[in-house]
Amino acid sequence: MLVNLWTIGKVASHLGFYQDALLAKASEYNLAIKCGSRSKIRDDEIEKSVDVCRVDPKAPSSTRAREQTVPQPTSSKTKEGLRSGPARAAAAKLKRSTPSASKGNSGQVIPLQRAK
Repeated sequence: MLVNLWTIGKVASHLGFYQDALLAKASEYNLAIKCGSRSKIRDDEIEKSVDVCRVDPKAPSSTRAREQTVPQPTSSKTKEGLRSGPARAAAAKLKRSTPSASKGNSGQVIPLQRAK
């Protein structure tokens, strides 16, 4: 009886698996056959390799269905009755009452040398 052997790379690309993952699982379940430097799998064991690579689905983290709410569009327009005048007046008053941090030539400029 003639048996067809497929390389792990061809089987993985055909099935959409990662080659390393398929090789690891096939080796774990003794499905991989080493032919020189390549690992191969028998034609009749490809279906079994799919089964051993399959992962069970995870359980949902919550059984409560999440309500999907659509956010209502909002406007960035300033609401009526709100004016910036009082805030600007307060800021101007603070600027006038705060003394300047540096007056004139209060310090000496020292040139810095680059380290070699």
